[in-house]
Amino acid sequence: MPLPTEELIIWANTDVNLPELAGPNKTKPIDDLINKGWDFTEKPAADEFNYVLNNLGMHVSYLEESKTYTFSGDVTGTATSTGSDDVTFNVSVTDNSHNHISANISDATSLNTPNMVVRRDDSGNFSAGTVTASLSGNSSTATTLQTARTINGTSFNGSTNITTNSWGTARTFALTSAVTGSVSVDGSGNISLATTYTGFTKSVGVTGYQQLPSGMVEMWTTVVIPTATPATWTYPQTLSSVVSAVITPITGVTGEFYYITAGLSSAVIDNIPGNSAFTAYVVVKGYL
Repeated sequence: MPLPTEELIIWANTDVNLPELAGPNKTKPIDDLINKGWDFTEKPAADEFNYVLNNLGMHVSYLEESKTYTFSGDVTGTATSTGSDDVTFNVSVTDNSHNHISANISDATSLNTPNMVVRRDDSGNFSAGTVTASLSGNSSTATTLQTARTINGTSFNGSTNITTNSWGTARTFALTSAVTGSVSVDGSGNISLATTYTGFTKSVGVTGYQQLPSGMVEMWTTVVIPTATPATWTYPQTLSSVVSAVITPITGVTGEFYYITAGLSSAVIDNIPGNSAFTAYVVVKGYL
């Protein structure tokens, strides 16, 4: 309905005493009368009727006053109303200012339903189609790799253990020192290693040397020991250790009046003073 054009009258707006009533011009009716109202044959008392009209006028006047309504908290905005026209509120909801539990979302579901909010079921599971995301951890159900990989020439898809056909990188086995040779090995098959013996040259004669299969070197010579004077024999090969030294007289000695001291590069054969000169066969053994 349109706004009335006549000015609002607030009845009995002042507080006075009525001469005929001999009391105040406004008196609030008793609760029983307020609850049930006046009966058909009853006439309201002047002061009570004045109270009711004044009360209505005051409330209507309050509604006509201009008021500003303000929202605060998660929702903000204001609007002004005079009580005589419609009010439009322009409000804003602060981002992330309120929370809802999954149970508050009525159409959330654990099923694989397009354009619906996902909610886990009672077991914490949900159904989905293709999930596009960065994942971490291990799959509990995967049995093979999506794409097989080749490891050292052998295909591997993760379904079983494998034995590779070869090593990832070939290795070279080489022999050095007295025996030399080398061969490349990648583990794909057996190999043969060709060797060359270059580490020691033997010399066989009255004076000579040779290397035995055990690696021991045997050297020998014939030495003439003068009367009461030591003789020194320098080896054809220098040793790192001496195992044994043996001297065997050949001529000129009738008793054991001699001895030998073997070093790493030479041996000294000594004659006991008073003995005559003699010739001896000397053998020294040791390691290079």
